[in-house]
Amino acid sequence: MVREWCELLPTLDHVTELRLLSKVPQDLFDAACQMPKLQDLYVKWSSVRNIEVLSNAKALRFLRIGSSTALTSIEPLRSLPRLRWLGLENLNRVADLDAISVLKQLEGLSLEGSMGSTWKVDTLSPLAPLTKLRFISLANLRAKDRTLSPLFGLRRLENLGVGAWWKRSELAALHQRNRALRLQVGA
Repeated sequence: MVREWCELLPTLDHVTELRLLSKVPQDLFDAACQMPKLQDLYVKWSSVRNIEVLSNAKALRFLRIGSSTALTSIEPLRSLPRLRWLGLENLNRVADLDAISVLKQLEGLSLEGSMGSTWKVDTLSPLAPLTKLRFISLANLRAKDRTLSPLFGLRRLENLGVGAWWKRSELAALHQRNRALRLQVGA
């Protein structure tokens, strides 16, 4: 069945949105990224090891890659500078977020661990240049440098969801810089 879908998906030149709600193997992900007009791709969870094929998905504006614990790099995201919303979940083997720094059109960003697993990244510094961001969710995500300060310059930020372990002084500084910010602090 998967083989048939892998053959069919790249031929669907009128489809702009695809939701994959069962576990997605690498070949199915690769086939989905070959869809010529795909603008919105939602992958609930996967066994994907690499996302290099995303460089073919030039029409993508919305991308969510759910729990994908085999993925080791998000570097290919650099080839998608027109993305507006990006969601990454439970990419526990990925610590370097530098590829996200070139996604200057992003308005929404979700970097989340899972219910039972915290995602640990090196730093949130790659988010600093993303000045169009309006929404950020960092549920069950921790940075090794333990600072939210890279978010201080994001003046358009409207919603920020974070875990309770971030420094209260930094949360207060974020709110002081942007009084309209809706801050959601979870457990």
